Amino acid sequence: MREVPVSVTQSVGKCAPLGDHCMLARCGVGSAPAAVGAVLALRERPDAVLHVGVAGAYAKMGIGELQSVLGTSAVLADHGSVTPNGFRTLDSIGFSPEPAGWDQPNEILINMLQPLVDHSGAIATVAAVSGTSDRAAAMAHRTGAIAEAMEGASVALACAAAGVPFAEIRVISNIVGDRAEHPWKLNEALAVLASRIAGWAGAATEAVG
Repeated sequence: MREVPVSVTQSVGKCAPLGDHCMLARCGVGSAPAAVGAVLALRERPDAVLHVGVAGAYAKMGIGELQSVLGTSAVLADHGSVTPNGFRTLDSIGFSPEPAGWDQPNEILINMLQPLVDHSGAIATVAAVSGTSDRAAAMAHRTGAIAEAMEGASVALACAAAGVPFAEIRVISNIVGDRAEHPWKLNEALAVLASRIAGWAGAATEAVG
């Protein structure tokens, strides 16, 4: 399997060839750049979108650094309202994102990609990464997610609006929490991602071909 370089200089939303039947587009870091990048990339009318990147795994999930995680749902983890009685989600205050079912990845893609990853479960999309063990534990408990990142739900929403099948895979760069206790292995995680993206993209292409 050939290694694909991961570029951080490519313009957000700009597509570049990845093999014979795939395009690689950079979405940027964070929900807003990811949404913009996804909308721009979707102008190329892809048959499906496989969103890849790095993530932090929540503790006690049995997930190790540099392992891969397939998202079984995308969670807008900290979009909502903080009240004296705790956090309320967008759904609970009457602002449910549309279309319905936007947060569920394509079943055909999931079935094809499942054998190629180490773990699967919900992936939380956060505006700010959890930098303490207490916040990480609270986020994991409230969302039921096994990992957190900063873009997946935005890309999922864009794909749902465009009617394009979506799936998300992440390589774990760290255990979520105090960074002094759990230093990030960002470069190593990106290297794993670069070595595996072609295989994942090939499987996704086969699934929708």
